[in-house]
Amino acid sequence: VALQRGKSCLGPALVAAAVPAMAFAVLRPLLFAQPARLASRGFSATSTARPLCSRVWPAVLTSRGAGTTATEAPTNPLLDISGLPKFGVIDPSHIEPAMSSVLSSLRESFKTFEAELPKKEKSYEEVVESIEKMNFPLAYGWGVVSHLNGVMNSDPLRKAHEAAEPEVVKVSMEMGQSRPVYDALTELERKELTETQKRVVESNLRKMKLSGVDLDSEAKEEFNTIALKLSELGTKFQNNLLDASKAFELILTDSADLAGLPPTALAAAAQSQTQAHPPEDGAPAPTAD
Repeated sequence: VALQRGKSCLGPALVAAAVPAMAFAVLRPLLFAQPARLASRGFSATSTARPLCSRVWPAVLTSRGAGTTATEAPTNPLLDISGLPKFGVIDPSHIEPAMSSVLSSLRESFKTFEAELPKKEKSYEEVVESIEKMNFPLAYGWGVVSHLNGVMNSDPLRKAHEAAEPEVVKVSMEMGQSRPVYDALTELERKELTETQKRVVESNLRKMKLSGVDLDSEAKEEFNTIALKLSELGTKFQNNLLDASKAFELILTDSADLAGLPPTALAAAAQSQTQAHPPEDGAPAPTAD
C-alpha cells in the first residue's frame, strides 16, 4: 500500500491507506486537484495546497452545479465541501450516509459523463478538469475519513471506515479503468496543449494502463479482486500499526536517562504515564522532575 505524502488538494495523500498501490497511482491524479493543474488554468500553484483548495474549489463547484456550498448548510459535515473539514462535529455515524450519497451521485454522474464523452469536444477542460471536479466530493470526504481513522482511531470509526472502503475502491477502480475516458485522453494527447497539460494527460494515460484499462474482462475481474484484497490488508496493517504504537511504552526510573530532553517533552511523558497508569489513592503522581 502506498503510504506516500502528496501535495494534493487534501494535503497528504490520505486515500493511499485505502487504495492499493497500483490503483492509487492511477487514481491519485484523478482524485486530487494538484496545484500544477490549477496553475495551467490560471491559478497560482503553491505547496500549501489546503488554503488554495478552500479559496478555489467552492467557486469552481458552484459554477458547475456540483458539490455543496455553505449556503446549502448540509446536516452531514462530510458533505459540506465549502471550506476546511469540520473535524469538531464529524462523528462515525456520518460516514455511511455521506459515502453512500457521494458514491451514488458519482456513479450516476460518471455514467452520464462516459455516455456523452464520445460526442464532446476533447478539450482539457471537458475531459481532465471535468473528471477532477466530479471526483472532488469523494476525495474530500474520504480523505477526511481516512485522516480521522489515522489520528483519532476508535472501534466505531474503524467499523465505519471498513464498511465504506470496498465501495470507495470499487468506484475508484471503475473510473480508473474507463475505456471512454482513456480514449478521450488518447485523442487529447494529440492536440495542442500547454506543457503542464500535456504532462498531466501523459501521466493519466500511463497510470490508467497500470490500473488495467487494457485488460480483458476476466483479467480485469481478477485484478479488481486483488485490488480489493490489498485495500483490506492495507487497512488491517494500518490498524495493527496504530494498536502497536498505542500499546508500546518505555518506563524509565533513572533521571539520568532523560538528560537533554526539553521540559515540554518531560511534561508530556509525565502526563502520558499518569494517563496510562493512574496513581493509587494517596500516591504521588509522576512529574516532569
